[in-house]
Amino acid sequence: MRKLIISALGLVFAAWAPAQVPQYEYFPAARSAEAGVKVVTVYETTVDNPTAQAGHGNRIRLARNMVRQSYYDATGLAYRSVRYTNGGKTMTTESERTYNAQALLLTELQRQYNTNLSDSTRLLQTSRRSLTYADKRLLTTVNALVNADVALNIDSIAYVYDASGRLQSEQVYDLRNGATCILQKLYSYAPGKIELVTKVNGEVLNHDAYELDAKGRVVVERNFGPGDAAPRLESTYVYDPRGWLEEIRTVPNWQHFTKDVTVVTRKNKYDDHGKLVEAQLDYGSGKRLFEFYDYTYRVDE
Repeated sequence: MRKLIISALGLVFAAWAPAQVPQYEYFPAARSAEAGVKVVTVYETTVDNPTAQAGHGNRIRLARNMVRQSYYDATGLAYRSVRYTNGGKTMTTESERTYNAQALLLTELQRQYNTNLSDSTRLLQTSRRSLTYADKRLLTTVNALVNADVALNIDSIAYVYDASGRLQSEQVYDLRNGATCILQKLYSYAPGKIELVTKVNGEVLNHDAYELDAKGRVVVERNFGPGDAAPRLESTYVYDPRGWLEEIRTVPNWQHFTKDVTVVTRKNKYDDHGKLVEAQLDYGSGKRLFEFYDYTYRVDE
């Protein structure tokens, strides 16, 4: 079932995803390349009391912890990303990506690590995603577990398009059981609207509805569970006059969410060049968290 929680957004790499639902990219390749960004480091900090102040207008904050890093090549494509815990001392996930000549993602290799109480880190699992295209249109994705040089294909996704080139369906096949179709995502389109229905064994699981503005951007997203008449989560996306995503506001049905881990508001701050520098995340419990984005730039020789 699709996870209906908007969490602290990571460094999103949406370039490989089918363009069925418009996705906002905080780090588009063209902008990263133009600015000469080499590494983006994300620091996280919480506020001990969002209503308290240390002096006039100064929020009380705790120490920053490094939680993520992404590395970019000369064309602005993210070729490596790492997630950390313990303030950046321990690596939990590492991803490496390769692209084709059209800047489309070809492979993503992900390694998951675990660190025990003795600070000994070991590799838990390696997985690989492989993608194929035709005329820049994504056709298939194959997910595999990798052990040494041996890859075990677990599942695959086939993408079907209509005559106008819009994504019509995603069909997920279990490759361990005779390539059995285990899940379908079906898309339908109307002016200013996109609907997505997820089915398992022919039964409707989830239903997502998107409203788009005149520029084709998502402004409202509603997520429904099985048999729901009302959404379990409704999200509103607000853009500033420059077109940058300024705020995400969510209204959860608290019967299905935990307040301490559910973000109800995300507010973004950018520099004058459109680079994300700070995000404020407010949770249903009243907890407040900040993400700070630090940029390392390429040195021209």
